[in-house]
Amino acid sequence: MLCDNCGERPASIKITTRINGETVEKRLCEECAKKQGINVNIPPVTMAQLFAAVLGMQPDSSDKIKKCPTCSTSFSTTRMTGHLGCPDCYESFKPELEASLRQFQKSSTHVGKVARNAPIESIIDHKLEELTRQLNDAVREERYEDAIKLRDQIKMINGEADT
Repeated sequence: MLCDNCGERPASIKITTRINGETVEKRLCEECAKKQGINVNIPPVTMAQLFAAVLGMQPDSSDKIKKCPTCSTSFSTTRMTGHLGCPDCYESFKPELEASLRQFQKSSTHVGKVARNAPIESIIDHKLEELTRQLNDAVREERYEDAIKLRDQIKMINGEADT
């Protein structure tokens, strides 16, 4: 694709602006971008670096000491790359991971949808967690009729008979 400005050189920079609610895209070559005062010498940023910057995950001396006993991956490496070294890292870095999750989510527990191809046990567990959360909300809000219905649904899923 050629530069929208000069029409001669290949466009390597895409600028998206929003003016009065309308999105305008402009593709420029490096030379035309420089003429418009756009800095084209910005080094590329990896997704790990972007997440680290957004979540404030800069390594500090205390992180460098904590390592997974199984694979020796340090938590500072995990923070910068966004990757854990092995399954045991989840347990080794549990408090730090939960704190990081809470920075961009309400909770460290998944409350979203369950994949269609998930094992039936996962789907049932997810449904029970959702019903229990709704039951607690209903009791807290003094909606006792709703709470009774939710309690009965939970009992039915758990296979408990009404005695």
